[in-house]
Amino acid sequence: MKLSKRERALLWTVFLMALWLMFYRFYMEPILIQLDGCEEEIREIQSRMERISSRKSGEQEALSPEEAGQGQLFYRNLTAGDMDRILRELAVASQIELLSFETGETSPMGTAGFYQTPVKLEFRCAGLNQWSDLAERIGSWGLGLQVKEVSLWEEETKDGAAGGRKGTMTVMFCHENE
Repeated sequence: MKLSKRERALLWTVFLMALWLMFYRFYMEPILIQLDGCEEEIREIQSRMERISSRKSGEQEALSPEEAGQGQLFYRNLTAGDMDRILRELAVASQIELLSFETGETSPMGTAGFYQTPVKLEFRCAGLNQWSDLAERIGSWGLGLQVKEVSLWEEETKDGAAGGRKGTMTVMFCHENE
């Protein structure tokens, strides 16, 4: 079967259109959908930056510790009671028993207006899994909460058998208010 020049041109046109449609459908469309999600995230970040930049110099933005823990660098309006509550909730979620909780002295950080407060915890856990779960939960809470020091040892029972683990941990809270 012999095709005329006109038929061959039409066939090539249809072929190129189908090729373009497949390229768009399977390559460009997923990229455009991904870009839509990125644009929304950019708008959210821009609005957050506008809120921060629109604050007057002495004014605090009303962001409580419950709203914190979303990856920000520091907490605002943080009290010792908030630190206690946050760490106790994380310990309960990790099935760790807190034995003592000691808040250290607040000191300035390298950036003006920002402070850090060490909190020393003494705890008891059944095994390493619970301790690593607590450290992971603290790490995922945000950059305003960091584990600085950890000591862990095996606890002995009265009869000399191993009875779980005991340890201390120093956690640093980075915050804006002194």
